[in-house]
Amino acid sequence: MTEITDLGVKAIRDGVAAGEFSAVEVAEAFNANVAAAAVLNAFIVATPEAALDAAKSTDAKRAKGEDL
Repeated sequence: MTEITDLGVKAIRDGVAAGEFSAVEVAEAFNANVAAAAVLNAFIVATPEAALDAAKSTDAKRAKGEDL
């Protein structure tokens, strides 16, 4: 199975819209990659909580049948 973080933006969008995985799963996968790369100092600011909040909002919209 392909890792979420290996997918392109369109595949992630389509996967969330189809319910193949949740936006929270996407955020958690990318947050894990950012945390693992911390030693590289590749990111000026990491905001994992903001990413999860946005993902939860997206999942709530999908659950209500709203446009993503």
